[in-house]
Amino acid sequence: MPIVHVRALPSHEPVDVRTVIEGLGEDIAAATGIPLDRISIAWTWLQPGHYVTGGVAGATLDELQHPVLVDVQIPDLHPQERIERLLLATAESLARRVGVARENVRATATTVRSGQVLSQGRIERW
Repeated sequence: MPIVHVRALPSHEPVDVRTVIEGLGEDIAAATGIPLDRISIAWTWLQPGHYVTGGVAGATLDELQHPVLVDVQIPDLHPQERIERLLLATAESLARRVGVARENVRATATTVRSGQVLSQGRIERW
C-alpha cells in the first residue's frame, strides 16, 4: 500500500501526467513485487516561484537545483531492501518518462506502522 506523491515545477515540454503516473505504478510494481492495485500515486504541479532550494526560487522543472520531489508512505512490513528498490525504480521511471536526469529526482520514504492508516473507512492493520 505505498502512497507516492510527486511534486514538480512546470516543464518546458508537455508532460502527460496520467501516462507518467500510470507507468510509474507499473515500474514500481515490477521492481518491488507489490501488486499494482495496492499502489497509489498522485502528482502535484508546483507554481513557479513556490519552490526554493538554497535560497533560490525555481521557475521550471529543467533547473537541476530544483529536483522533482517524491514522498512515499509505505507500511513498515516491507524490508529495507524493497523500499530502496522502490525509491530507485521511482527515480529511474520519472527520469525516463519525464525527461529529467535521475539525479534530479529526490525521493524520500516514510514508513507507517500498523494502525496508522485509515482506508475505505477502516483502520488498516498488518
